Amino acid sequence: MSSTTPTSPSAIARPRSSRWSAPQPRSAAWAYLAARSRDASIYYYSAYEKTIYKKLAAKYPGVCRVGDVEALCAAPNVVDLYTDVVKKKTEWPCYDQSVKTLAQYLGFRWRHPNPSGAASIEWFHSWIWTRDPRLREDILAYNEDDNLATAVVVDAIRGMER
Repeated sequence: MSSTTPTSPSAIARPRSSRWSAPQPRSAAWAYLAARSRDASIYYYSAYEKTIYKKLAAKYPGVCRVGDVEALCAAPNVVDLYTDVVKKKTEWPCYDQSVKTLAQYLGFRWRHPNPSGAASIEWFHSWIWTRDPRLREDILAYNEDDNLATAVVVDAIRGMER
């Protein structure tokens, strides 16, 4: 999910950490996200993400519960950017409407030459076994770029409204 403050449309909430850490207890991690949903817009790209978050909540109930995910996604300023905006309210001269395609059309470039969610999962599985710091940096860069790309798409759509 991406998060932007109302006063700064392109600001993305990106926690910085020098190392991987275990998931925080619900009281810290989920409270932070829930609090952000009250003062910022939060974007996710397609119902698939919501489905995956619910599956993760069921698997890791110490982080959040499925009901927490449903409540967050039902908040008025939490937006499925693809389903609720891109698909219904915009047209693009592109072969598809993925966030990668639209962001690249708008001029955004990922740091990795072949970015994909599947590749990032592969990098993570490799990192688990090797602890190779280059893989960790690839994963962090990919995830950060995905959030920045979402912000580029959000900003472009906001520009269309003017």
